[in-house]
Amino acid sequence: DIEYRRMLASGDCYGLNYLLGLRYGNLHQSFSSAFANSTTQETVNTRNDFDGVGIRFGLEGERFAPCTGWSIYGKGYASFLGGVFHNTYTQADNFRGTVVNTGWNEDRVVSMLDGEIGLGWTSCNGCLRITTGYMVSAWMNTINTDDFIRSVQRNSSSNSPNLDGVITFDGVTTRLEIRF
Repeated sequence: DIEYRRMLASGDCYGLNYLLGLRYGNLHQSFSSAFANSTTQETVNTRNDFDGVGIRFGLEGERFAPCTGWSIYGKGYASFLGGVFHNTYTQADNFRGTVVNTGWNEDRVVSMLDGEIGLGWTSCNGCLRITTGYMVSAWMNTINTDDFIRSVQRNSSSNSPNLDGVITFDGVTTRLEIRF
């Protein structure tokens, strides 16, 4: 991410910033499987990749506890990345060799929503800052691996309504900042 950040409002116990910028995103998904019975061994391999660049904007707010260095914060961002999905699917067995070998590329705009809430502590001189929070990121209008596999197996067209999924990521994040 490359961002321009500016204070929107502030006071003794709070701060609110807005930001504008650019974001690069890369999403890599792969699936490999092997099935075997008494006579047949079959493999399925897929790969779904996305690379995109676009705009990013958001708001960041923080509420400070007086004279303690502690704070609570919230962040919300939206990004719109124009890019390309590259998808491949290969299926083979030990009798016929390659049964299916197909690929599909599509230009898309992937919308991303990111949110985070958490706690922070800042040293008295403001040079050291530690934050810990819970973050959720949703990538919309994506091609999920399982939907792509089903689409190939059904021999569906690229206009299938199942190929516009949402992928979410979430987890705890911790940052250590040294400010000067």
